[in-house]
Amino acid sequence: MIPDPQRARFNELTSRWCAGDIEAHETSELEALFGQFPELLEEFAEATRLNSMLAQQYRGEAFATKLLLASAAHEPSDNDPPMPREANAQATDTRRIVASRWALLAACVIFVAGLLGYGYLMSDRGAEQLAQNNLPAPVEIIQRIDCVFESERWGEMREHFQIGETLQIAEGLAMLQFGRGAKVSIEGPAELKILSDNSAFLNEGRISAVCPPSAHGFEINTPSGKIIDHGTEFGVLVASNGATETHVFDGEVEVIPSKGNKSFRLTTAMAARTRVNKKYVEIPNNPSLFIRVPERLALGALPKEGIAALNQLPRPKLWFDATIGVQVDNKDRVICWQNMGSAQVESNAWQVGPEHRPRFEPDAANGRPALHFNENQFLATTPLPLGNEVSVLVVAATQPRQKKDNNGQIINFNGPSILVLDVIDGPKLEGRVYAHGGKFKGNNQLPSPELLTHDQLFVGGCRYSVKEDLFQLFTNGELTIESPAAGAIAADSSRVIGAHRWRSQDFFRGSIAEVVVYDRLLSEDEYQLAMAALMEKYQIALPQGDADAS
Repeated sequence: MIPDPQRARFNELTSRWCAGDIEAHETSELEALFGQFPELLEEFAEATRLNSMLAQQYRGEAFATKLLLASAAHEPSDNDPPMPREANAQATDTRRIVASRWALLAACVIFVAGLLGYGYLMSDRGAEQLAQNNLPAPVEIIQRIDCVFESERWGEMREHFQIGETLQIAEGLAMLQFGRGAKVSIEGPAELKILSDNSAFLNEGRISAVCPPSAHGFEINTPSGKIIDHGTEFGVLVASNGATETHVFDGEVEVIPSKGNKSFRLTTAMAARTRVNKKYVEIPNNPSLFIRVPERLALGALPKEGIAALNQLPRPKLWFDATIGVQVDNKDRVICWQNMGSAQVESNAWQVGPEHRPRFEPDAANGRPALHFNENQFLATTPLPLGNEVSVLVVAATQPRQKKDNNGQIINFNGPSILVLDVIDGPKLEGRVYAHGGKFKGNNQLPSPELLTHDQLFVGGCRYSVKEDLFQLFTNGELTIESPAAGAIAADSSRVIGAHRWRSQDFFRGSIAEVVVYDRLLSEDEYQLAMAALMEKYQIALPQGDADAS
């Protein structure tokens, strides 16, 4: 039996926690109550879950409205809860009322229990039912990069997670979006428990977070304390012993140690380590320890030269340029190459494994940046759909291969029939389509008769169309060889830069400065314009015959 004074204090502290007004010493007091009365921990978890779900109505999600309308006992009337547009003006006051009075929260519990059954609502099956009813999930996976969740080794893949669920990521990287807008990258191995649509508990591993204004107050709890966002991009690393490092990339966070110590604040370029029952220490800030959340590149940030200057051409679907959007680790190895193209899905090129990351070189492409691949490195895009017509251009330079692979693949389109642009012995540029079956089963090779020169930059590419029955290969402004198309290549898949789609062979050796993929067949004139623009940008001379003719 919990004495009335302790019960009243617990109710008050829980309310303050829900409202985000709790102080460091009050957090310690709440934890002391949990130690004295363990049964309060379960009550606390259930109360905070419900508070988060009810509050979603007032953030534009209409959560309570959907609950009411889903109930057989409810008849629509003029007294229905206001829809989000009308509710926004009441948001702040209403959330504070719900969060600051335990009695009202308890009444809400009874109300919802009458509609759906409170015990069922808080169970795993209840969470599944909420998802089936199209009620908002607090956390959504918006991107996976070679990602393996422990729960998916023997079960189905999921994209949404409810409050109280734990994400155990064995390897790879996942990008999460919380209900209030915070975006979080979590790198395996790691374990993260969802506490609300704006908070989580990181038991072990590393995350980075970007918090827009709507997610102000976003929290990451750890075994050694709590990190609260105040308009921030930051990273958190939790070791197996609970020690926590907090690194602020931009903005400000408040850190509340778990035991006894006063809270403190970290601002841009600051970092600190907190440990259970020990005083915090400031440490050097090191953003390269983390895989950060890439924001979509603004149109104004794109290059103004090369194909970007060709207003008569559409924006490519995939477009990677080493002058912008390259995220590197502390050894200048590339973690992420951002797509500047028009793809609606996040389709950046990634490498989570440090040993497979290409190296960023700031002046390898005739004074411009490029990525260097050394027969063990590659990048893979997140899946996106492309059709049976593509126009591809790459700016690259080859180096002699040391491995005995048959070719070095610049880009592999990874479909049921696989379009590949690679370099074969000579060295020569080659285009080919590998078909798994049907009329074109096997390797349909289109090798260029023109020799390349190692360590010399070139612009190469292909035009491919099933409709036009066309497969053409180009180098430095010249059509070098063509043939009929070799079957359908349409696929919604990951494209691999620098290796075979299996990612274990046919590694490219050399530099890649730019990769451009249009999801349509450019006309011959359009394609030549694009090639000429890239050759001018990278100071690549026309072939001697063409130069004389001009």
